[in-house]
Amino acid sequence: CSENASDVIPIIRSAAMKDRAVLEMGLKAFVSFVRAYKEHHCSHIFRWRDLAIGKLAMGYGLLYLPSISEVKQHRLSSEGFTPLKGISFDDIEFKDKYREKQRRQNLQARKEKREKGKNRSKKVVYACATTDANRVSRKRKLTGKQRQTMQTAEDEEELA
Repeated sequence: CSENASDVIPIIRSAAMKDRAVLEMGLKAFVSFVRAYKEHHCSHIFRWRDLAIGKLAMGYGLLYLPSISEVKQHRLSSEGFTPLKGISFDDIEFKDKYREKQRRQNLQARKEKREKGKNRSKKVVYACATTDANRVSRKRKLTGKQRQTMQTAEDEEELA
């Protein structure tokens, strides 16, 4: 990071601490960038393993690293990222009163749903998802080589 960029990072992070909209936009932009970078067709130019996730997250002003599968599976380094400690991310509010009211209603609904689930009896019966009939009817996924040989055989039949 250049010196000018490091001056902007605290400003972006403080804005994210004050307004949840900024926090969510940063998270969404970061996740979109990481996924686009990974899936880009020019993998010899955009090397996935060389991407500095930690510094990139700091550039987006993130307060915490989101748990996305791309980062978890490839175990990329989060070097350069310093998460903020002592902050409850649920307490960060929207500046927009309507969105904040809606968020609180959703949190309350989730909390009630969780409590309702806990109050149910502990006795739960699990049915076996795969019965013998399901096992027989389920087809095994073919490998690429098997699909290719089947396609070649079908093509030869069409030509004959």
